[in-house]
Amino acid sequence: MSPQCKTEEVNDTKKLKILFIVRNFPTISETFILNQIIYLINQGHYLRILAINYKKTPLQNQIEEYDLMNRVEFINMPPNLGKRFIKFLKLLRSHNFKKKITLLNLLNPFKYGKESLNLAAFYKGSWINRFQDDFDIAHAHFGFTSDIFFKAKEVGFFKKTKLITSFHGHDMVVSEIKKNRKRYKELFSSNSILTTNNLYAKSLLLKIEPGYEPIHLLPVSLDTNLFDGRCINDSRNVKIVFCGRLVFWKGPHLFVEIANFLINTKKIKNIEFEMIGEGKERSHIESLIREYNLQSYLKVRGSLKQNEIIKIFRRSQIFVSPGLTDKNKRAETQGLVIQEAQAMQMPVLVSTAGGMRFGILEQESGFVLPEGDIKGFCDKIDFLINNPTIREEMGAKGREYVVKNFDIIHLGKRLEGIYYEALKNDA
Repeated sequence: MSPQCKTEEVNDTKKLKILFIVRNFPTISETFILNQIIYLINQGHYLRILAINYKKTPLQNQIEEYDLMNRVEFINMPPNLGKRFIKFLKLLRSHNFKKKITLLNLLNPFKYGKESLNLAAFYKGSWINRFQDDFDIAHAHFGFTSDIFFKAKEVGFFKKTKLITSFHGHDMVVSEIKKNRKRYKELFSSNSILTTNNLYAKSLLLKIEPGYEPIHLLPVSLDTNLFDGRCINDSRNVKIVFCGRLVFWKGPHLFVEIANFLINTKKIKNIEFEMIGEGKERSHIESLIREYNLQSYLKVRGSLKQNEIIKIFRRSQIFVSPGLTDKNKRAETQGLVIQEAQAMQMPVLVSTAGGMRFGILEQESGFVLPEGDIKGFCDKIDFLINNPTIREEMGAKGREYVVKNFDIIHLGKRLEGIYYEALKNDA
């Protein structure tokens, strides 16, 4: 927390009214947003959620426990233009005359261009009659959702609300710097507080807007009481796990190559591999598994709920995240699952791609290998297989590190401090 946020200088005991602006809700892959929501509710803050889209997905236990579906409203702009226009007419009728006139200003093609013609600008402001305009904070997750804040502000909403925008990765890809300078022009002009995960992520932001100052480093967090470090070793085999979307830059195909090298080249047989995740690379991965005859060694589990992931982590000994930088210069920004694995007392192996290295204690809780270095990954896994005492020591150090630096209580307090700083700056 910055020195400006000391108790004597700002009322940091006030319970806040907070609106989270997100892309999709609910979603399995963005538990870090859920962690923040639950922390803030537990601290007594009033919290609502505005989601661009409803995403049909199995509900996490906490979503049901905290009845979060009754805290969320959806924009849900139909992809079909005809249906979008019909819904536009219905939404317009739901507002009083004064608001109708204001919202119709969002159809100005000279100001909003294509977004006025396809009605996207209208939809970004059409939800305002579903909330009281008394939020202290609007917290936009992913840079592009901040546009919803500015569209609503232009039609008279968010009169006193302060904006916080969290960047997470694909909202600041290096290959889209020119596009993002235009996309985030209004956001950067507002000089509002931004947060991002680590120094790597901050460097990406500064490529878009060099010299921008109000940037706070705020890693995404986890509940270390859920990822509690309890391990179950129910096999003589060492179990190695990958967890992430099955897309190229996450490196799932390299996980298969690592398994192939260890089993078929180094002839290590007392190992098992599990891959958790879903994505467009799955068919390619399953083809590789068949090609290398790894069906009895490597299981692809698909997309799982958090409690199911924890069960697999509990019986695993080594975590591998062999990410790459893709042709668009996209790479893993933080990779919260790397901290989740460390919380479960697994040594972690990550590549130099992106910002993964900022989330481990190198040589203490895991190893950082050059991206694409399959042999390097295999040598470290072989070392850990043959040195169980060192493996356990690294696992213990990893948990201690994550509890101290990535737990939601620790980072939740830092987030509250950022909110209070924003409000103080408005005073």
